[in-house]
Amino acid sequence: MTSTKPPIPTKLLVLDLQSDNPRKRLEAGLAVGQQAQLSSALQVSLVDGGVIPPLVRQLKEYHGQERAQAATSLARLVKGNAAGQSEVVMAGAVAPLRRQLMASTALQRTAAATCISRLVENNPENQRAFAVEGTARPLISLLIAETTEERTQAAVALGQMAKGHPENQSRLTESGAVEHLAELLRAEEGLERDCASFSLANILDISYDQVIADISRAREVDVAIQIWNNLLAGRKRLANIAPPKKNPKFSFRSNVTSSSNLDS
Repeated sequence: MTSTKPPIPTKLLVLDLQSDNPRKRLEAGLAVGQQAQLSSALQVSLVDGGVIPPLVRQLKEYHGQERAQAATSLARLVKGNAAGQSEVVMAGAVAPLRRQLMASTALQRTAAATCISRLVENNPENQRAFAVEGTARPLISLLIAETTEERTQAAVALGQMAKGHPENQSRLTESGAVEHLAELLRAEEGLERDCASFSLANILDISYDQVIADISRAREVDVAIQIWNNLLAGRKRLANIAPPKKNPKFSFRSNVTSSSNLDS
């Protein structure tokens, strides 16, 4: 990605992130998120330059749009950056992000779910930290939220929490995540079905590619649901989970989208 404007020096961004002026803080947070997307070198430079602590402070101490922007910028800073992931958690972001999942606006809740997804991706320590904090339940609650963005980002976050982490897989199963995710398989939006399948595959520790291949060939939702029922039946620890209710009026209108669409 290219930009006609030169990047703002990191030192200036750090100063503005700590300003007493809310507008300056918000604009600086926006600039950090934008610059983090320009290149991996800029992303590393921002992290090394000290933007994470003041952004986490915004999560803890401020409200509304400022918190949402801080979460969005942090998500962009840590994408594919293990050192950044660890630094954000060490700076104390876990508890405020959990609280933000229950904020009054969809913007804040979606931003928090997206940030959590990025922080736990391929990071066992962070996966455990968010699970221990009790992040699963508010994420599961978002699976029935009014907006598509909340539902899809919550599904992806749950899937990333579970990926390759047996302890979290058990936690999420016991918390009822599977039943709620299975309901998303009957959604009209292909992305919702894709995200639900991604999450279910990780919670059940099944090959995601195989699941997508099977479901994409299923033209009727009941056939897709039956695929999951068969998978569930093969898992002894999931033997008591009730199958989702049937909805014969709905049928898939398109194939499930590719996993590359999970990232926003």
